[in-house]
Amino acid sequence: MQSKSRIPNYSQLKKKLPSVKKPPSINSESINKNTNQSMHVGEKQTSTQYNHTNQISNFTNKTNSINIHKKEKQTLKENKQIIEFIKSNTLTELRMQLAKVNLPFKQHATTMVFSDGDSESPLMFIGEAPGQEEDKQGKPFVGESGKLLETMLNAAGIYRKNYYITNIVPWRPPSNRTPTLEEINIMRPYIMNHIDIIKPKIVVLIGSTSHRAVMNQIKAITTIRGQFTEKDNMLFMPVFHPSYLLRSPSKKKEMWHDILTLKHKLLEMNLNIIDS
Repeated sequence: MQSKSRIPNYSQLKKKLPSVKKPPSINSESINKNTNQSMHVGEKQTSTQYNHTNQISNFTNKTNSINIHKKEKQTLKENKQIIEFIKSNTLTELRMQLAKVNLPFKQHATTMVFSDGDSESPLMFIGEAPGQEEDKQGKPFVGESGKLLETMLNAAGIYRKNYYITNIVPWRPPSNRTPTLEEINIMRPYIMNHIDIIKPKIVVLIGSTSHRAVMNQIKAITTIRGQFTEKDNMLFMPVFHPSYLLRSPSKKKEMWHDILTLKHKLLEMNLNIIDS
């Protein structure tokens, strides 16, 4: 059993925080005195200064408004480039179309992680996005969480060579963060196109992000995991993401139950991809 590390209380943590120097005090009387010395008192002078200030303020507001409008137009132009979608008929075409998608964080990724496994398989797995190891190797689910998923599937006789696996987002987000709702919406037509090309009988949605993207629903994964939903002559089943299992090992039992449910459905549908 892994030992729990002691969590320091705030008073202990505060001692380790760097001290922040207070800003130098401001002598308001000295400032007022110097300011008064530099100004001529008079209603005409005050009125002129007031009008001049208003002119500067109006000019500044107008300039800011123009700049904001320019930024909004530029953003709309960029978004149009991002979300432009052309349906593909083959995986080669889809890969080429994905390469044109201009997600902001794409430039920080090493490579596009497209897919792995048998594209002719009736079983398809869809995760959310690549991690650090996937970004290095260019294959989905090859890191620590991916190895856990593969080990559990192998134990049920479901091997990678016999299924197809991909992600909603094919590039690693910064710091392995979860893709945003905007990013999911941008990638949704591509993953639906991906499913349409593969034409699987069963699609396993790995984690809540994958379920949200494909089913266009926001539901807690704990309430829907292991349940099949029929859509477009396919069965969709959400399961826990293996990274969640690494954080919550007690949930592995539930994941194993869902994998056995998947195996039973494969056998029931005579989809012969199980190796004994």
